[in-house]
Amino acid sequence: DPFLEDIWNKYKFDDNVNNEDVQRFLPLCNSNVVHSDLTSVIEQIIICTKLLRNLKEAKNRSIPRDEDYIDCYYIYYWLYYKMKVHSISYDIIYNILAKSNNIIRERNNDFLDCSSYMLNDGLREQEESVMLKIFNNNIDVTKKILNEKCASDICSCKRFIKPFLDSYRSMPNNYPKDCKVGGSIDSTCLAVKRFKENYEKYRSEKK
Repeated sequence: DPFLEDIWNKYKFDDNVNNEDVQRFLPLCNSNVVHSDLTSVIEQIIICTKLLRNLKEAKNRSIPRDEDYIDCYYIYYWLYYKMKVHSISYDIIYNILAKSNNIIRERNNDFLDCSSYMLNDGLREQEESVMLKIFNNNIDVTKKILNEKCASDICSCKRFIKPFLDSYRSMPNNYPKDCKVGGSIDSTCLAVKRFKENYEKYRSEKK
């Protein structure tokens, strides 16, 4: 889908590891993976190398530092994608995050620190919840394409939006207004509420 590719390629998260990446990041990753079977080791090193490359590039981007969370969320979604689509175990991804966070703490001026966004149970979230969060974080891009692009792109965008609508409809809507569940804020509840607000706002603007 061209629309999805526009978002996904924004930071080239999954580009192949090149010679420069190998020289800069592979030694760090090679000493910080869990050595079990060979396939697992190679897989961990490649993902770790890409993760450090992405965090390095994010750190060097010319954006206000109070917007770092946006890059962190995109990198988080990339890791979620790797885990779900490529059937990489949660334990491997979690280990890579834990080890990369150690590297980042040792070299805190080299990489964007996303540890507060990533090292939690978010990777265990339901796919529907993650999809709603991706949509919410790209609402401005979505609206711009729907309002300004040519007919073929609009159709593409609508095809892209449909799974998010389906996800929203399949999610429970009986959350409390303050989204507090068990004494803490439920992130899925927040995603559902924000999606509803964004979608209803867009529909009202088009009337």
